[in-house]
Order: sequence, then C-alpha cells, then structure tokens
Amino acid sequence: MLLSEAINGKRNNFDLIRLSAAVLVLFSHSYPLSARTTEPLQSFTGYDTFGTLAVEVFFLISGLLITKSWMDTPHAGDFIRKRFLRIFPAFAAVTLLSVFALGPVFTQIPLKEYFSSRLTWSYLGNPFMLPTRYSLPGVFESNPYPAAVNGSIWSLPLEILMYVAVH
Repeated sequence: MLLSEAINGKRNNFDLIRLSAAVLVLFSHSYPLSARTTEPLQSFTGYDTFGTLAVEVFFLISGLLITKSWMDTPHAGDFIRKRFLRIFPAFAAVTLLSVFALGPVFTQIPLKEYFSSRLTWSYLGNPFMLPTRYSLPGVFESNPYPAAVNGSIWSLPLEILMYVAVH
C-alpha cells in the first residue's frame, strides 16, 4: 500500500496514534507539573521525554494531513479557508473562555484589577497569534510553570508556518 492510499483511507489508525500521543504528552507533563522526579524516558536518554516523542508524532501526522489537504484542494483561497475554519473558531472560543470564565475564577488578584489589566485584554489577541500570550494576570502564578494558562498553544504558529510551506 502506498502512503497516499493509507492517508486517504479510513483505516489508517491516525486517530489511535494521535490518542496514544496525547496520552504520552499527559504522562510526560505529569512529572514536572507534580514536582516529581525526572520523566522516565528522559532519565533513560538524558534528553528526550515521552512528550517530545509524542509532539514529533503529532507534527509528522499533521504534515501528512496538511499535505493531503493541499493535494485535495490545491487552490490557495479554499486551502486557507479550510485551515482557518479548522483552527480559528475553536481557538477563539478557548481564548474567550480563558479570559471570561477561567481567569476570573482562578485569578489571585481582585477582579477589578484583573479586568483592568492590559495583559487580560492582550490575551484576547491570541487567535491572531501576533504575539501569542500565555498568561493572564494572577492566574496560576504559583503553579510549577507559573502563569501558563494554555501552554499548548505554542505549536499553533508552527502549524500555520507549515500551511504556508505546503502552499
């Protein structure tokens, strides 16, 4: 079977592979977030973690699927529209929920100060990724990774760069 045939099929196991990678990321992140000892793969290799391996798997699968998307619709406008609709609505919703639901519940500063902070309002620009903000005022500041409200968004600018590279 050719790779192009596997990507087009419904039996390619990409969902299972992505689920497995997501579980590896959760497992890997549980170590630093709970202040436990070094993650097992990192102890073994001295460098890579299961999370690093999982992210590389995500990037590989994304690269294949992004390329397939371009090959299925090799018109810039349609490709950009599809990619935009894949990311922007969910990212905008998560950003709004972070600022107006999660932030007010978890901030350690008075709500008046939270809502008057420039950082609160600049976080709303995240779906546009210029620049990406990771913190909200007073939110999660005592966590092992202080102030990271949604650390996983670091990969989105890279994904968009890949859209441009494929196009």
